[in-house]
Amino acid sequence: YEISACLVGSEMCIRDSFPMEDVENDTESEGDQNLDEEESRGESDSLNLSLNDSLRESDLSFNENEVSEQKQAGKQTSADKTPQQRFELMLHWGNEFLPLHLELNATFKNLKELIFQKTNVKPYEQELHGLPLKDMLQDELPLAALGLEKMHSILLQKNLSAIPPPTEGDGETPDYRSIFGGNKGLNVDHFSIVLDDAAVDAVEFTATFEEQYGMTHPLFTGGKYSEVSKIAKSNFQLMIVNIHADYEENIAFSRDTLTSSELANFLAEHFIFWVGFMDKQKVKDFSNLFGIPIKLPFLALLGYIDGSMSVLDVIQGQVSPDEFMAKCWTCIDTYQPILEKARKSAEVSNMQRMLMEEQNMAFKRSLQEDMEKERIKREETMQKEQERNDKKAIVAQARKSALDRFSELPPEPKTGAVTIAINLPDGSRIQRKWSIDTKLKSIFEFIEGTVAFRLDDETFLDDCTPSLENEQVKPWTIMRYELVSNYPKRTYNAVQDVDKSLKELGLVSQSLLFLHPAK
Repeated sequence: YEISACLVGSEMCIRDSFPMEDVENDTESEGDQNLDEEESRGESDSLNLSLNDSLRESDLSFNENEVSEQKQAGKQTSADKTPQQRFELMLHWGNEFLPLHLELNATFKNLKELIFQKTNVKPYEQELHGLPLKDMLQDELPLAALGLEKMHSILLQKNLSAIPPPTEGDGETPDYRSIFGGNKGLNVDHFSIVLDDAAVDAVEFTATFEEQYGMTHPLFTGGKYSEVSKIAKSNFQLMIVNIHADYEENIAFSRDTLTSSELANFLAEHFIFWVGFMDKQKVKDFSNLFGIPIKLPFLALLGYIDGSMSVLDVIQGQVSPDEFMAKCWTCIDTYQPILEKARKSAEVSNMQRMLMEEQNMAFKRSLQEDMEKERIKREETMQKEQERNDKKAIVAQARKSALDRFSELPPEPKTGAVTIAINLPDGSRIQRKWSIDTKLKSIFEFIEGTVAFRLDDETFLDDCTPSLENEQVKPWTIMRYELVSNYPKRTYNAVQDVDKSLKELGLVSQSLLFLHPAK
């Protein structure tokens, strides 16, 4: 016998056992002898199989008839094997491998019921993977139509958001989940216009209700359904839509059920109770719109499931407060965990969104601050550049004036001239021939023009302002200097002596003068 087993955690689980087929070879007699010995040992071992405490208890059973059949099958060739007597399936559920045995005439519904017995997973919650023709699976479909092989493996997963099917009544109540979107519930967005048209003013409705039935009642919410459903959606709250109309059944429901204080407190704690009013014609139009009979009182339990407001259950006809609360409790037990999970997910998303927005705002603030700093820096640079250009323009104008005056000096005389040599502060010397009638002013202009030729518009500066970057800039000027002769010792001032001639100053022969800053 070949034993098929699998390791689940630390346990060895038997999946199945079946006899091996004969292998024809040249030593047929020896093979038959070995096969008889293996069959003898297999019969003993299969009935006393034990893998200590680590082996999982298996649902497989081997009675004497099955062992006999397996022995007989082991002696047959593959062409002579007996046909399959039942379906032998292996269900993978969590960390378990569960064998399933079904008759050949079993249906898909029988399979789901057997899985429910093995796993306690309700049929409508079962998601089965590994079966062929998945889109065509129906309860009444025979398993034989699926072409399942021996030891076919099936993976089971539980659908936590599955909605239980409606309970079967007298056959007159329609399956609203089938009509309104199957087991995912009803997406009610497409008939919100109908419900908005039935909107009432909550204050007026409450006053009318209290006048007719007393002060005890649920907390009625009026207004447009589309607006109230948005509140329920954003707060992940369950919501009840209650349609009122001038029907005796609706009056009895308001009088006998909605006036229960226990029910009123219960609904106020767990639901938004929205009320709307339809006259008889609108009730008929509502019924015709969806092709279903509307039986008053009509209540729909809604929740934000799978990305939309969906009908989770429908209550029609007269119900007692206890029956009403039982329906509501079933809805709460089934869907409140889903809503709570969605709420937490939304809170995490909101926190992440807020964090992202804060980070974006901080980034924008930082970017704006950097841009502002850059703007200020750019403006300061432009301002400094403008100031520098202004200073440079002043210096350039002073230098141009000095060069213009230099160019207007009279030419050197050929006769009757006196040579005047001047030592500048930088150690260089300049000299020129002058007429003895020349004013001292011309000699100062000659010195100033010579300096202007040697410097440019940025360096033609006074010694007190060595560069254009100084806050205050003064161009170079001869007015800050004086000429000094060593012998005779005498000083010639650029202010007091400028209008005197060389003859008047006694400079009638070759002379050497020194240019010094004025004291």
